[in-house]
Amino acid sequence: MERRQVLLDVLTDAGPSIVPVWSTTDLDEALLWQAALEGTDVERIVAKPLREAYKAGRVWAKIRHADTVNAAVVGFTSSARHPKALAVRLSDGRWRCPSG
Repeated sequence: MERRQVLLDVLTDAGPSIVPVWSTTDLDEALLWQAALEGTDVERIVAKPLREAYKAGRVWAKIRHADTVNAAVVGFTSSARHPKALAVRLSDGRWRCPSG
């Protein structure tokens, strides 16, 4: 919390090109943001424990807007080690395979 306050103090006069990201410790507020931001250019919400240090790499949870369905992978294009596309069978029996 102290680090964030220092950042906010530094950014006070930085101008419109540098702005702090939203931050909350309130789950209900975060869920409201998640719902309100769907369909905007904001891709996801990132979550990390307050006491955790900023670390290089992908160590935080990313919550994205997504529509998901269950499907069984029944094939692929290219190689098994590096597939380019998947052929899938949906739970209702239909299947999808990208062209190419």
